[in-house]
Amino acid sequence: MIWRTSDGKTRTFSWRLASSTMPGYMGDKSGMTVHHLAMKKYECKIYHVKKKNQSYFIPDTLDCAKKEGFSPCSHCIGKSP
Repeated sequence: MIWRTSDGKTRTFSWRLASSTMPGYMGDKSGMTVHHLAMKKYECKIYHVKKKNQSYFIPDTLDCAKKEGFSPCSHCIGKSP
């Protein structure tokens, strides 16, 4: 992307979004529910989760979330064994 500054100089910026930096799962500590961010539904209400109640996992897997005591959201993940 190229930007022209107010002093007439041109600056070039570039960036990449690596898929590995994007979280796949977010836990809601208030209800101990884990959500799949790429599959979120309106019913998940993840936009209402307060920052202090958000939890992310390393490694970013459903198994890791389950080991930490989170239950899969029935809307975005469905039934999981």
